[in-house]
Amino acid sequence: GLDALSKKGKTSTLDLPIESVSLSLQDLIGYFQPPDEHLEHEDKQNRLRALKSRQNLFQEE
Repeated sequence: GLDALSKKGKTSTLDLPIESVSLSLQDLIGYFQPPDEHLEHEDKQNRLRALKSRQNLFQEE
């Protein structure tokens, strides 16, 4: 996993499927995307709260 990348002094080559990595990055970008500006105020506030919660969970990992 990613722990292998943080080992200092060791050089290893990771052979990751670029399609999967690209899709995962796109999913993460969408997951952390701020809500659309054109939403109703209440919907926007709810989505901002959910986004903040996701960001906090991500940082705890």
